[in-house]
Amino acid sequence: MPPTPTLAYRGGPALQTYLGPTIVARQGVPFDVTMISKLGEHPLAEAIDHEIDGVTSTDATNPRVSTHLHGGNTSPDNDGDPVDTFTRSDGPRVYHYGNTQEAAGLWYHDHALGITRLNVLAGLAGGYLISNDDDPGTGPGALTAAPFLRRPTSRCR
Repeated sequence: MPPTPTLAYRGGPALQTYLGPTIVARQGVPFDVTMISKLGEHPLAEAIDHEIDGVTSTDATNPRVSTHLHGGNTSPDNDGDPVDTFTRSDGPRVYHYGNTQEAAGLWYHDHALGITRLNVLAGLAGGYLISNDDDPGTGPGALTAAPFLRRPTSRCR
């Protein structure tokens, strides 16, 4: 079986993989994540349904993205709204995460209106862990970075 084209989040100089890196955060320690789209043609372009609200004529060649922290306590302007999208033609997008909630296992994913399902299926998702003093990330039952989301490694590039 040949390699399957995918989309991916990549953190720094790390290799691009199917599904993004797991982000490990600390309750009460805010930080910003800068997202830059370098996406080319959508690997699932043939599955784009142009009858779905929000789909644009360029989603196959220049896919829109919007990063949503699922379950996160985020302000509306940092929540990855489905219509607050950007493409490789736009500049970077900065998301601010305050990490104000209790320890939790969350996930981040694309949220672009009309193509969310395809972008996530293609790989635009990753784990997000928030630790605190009650769950510092060590010991039995602790939130740990691996394995948080299982990702296949064979036949994916």
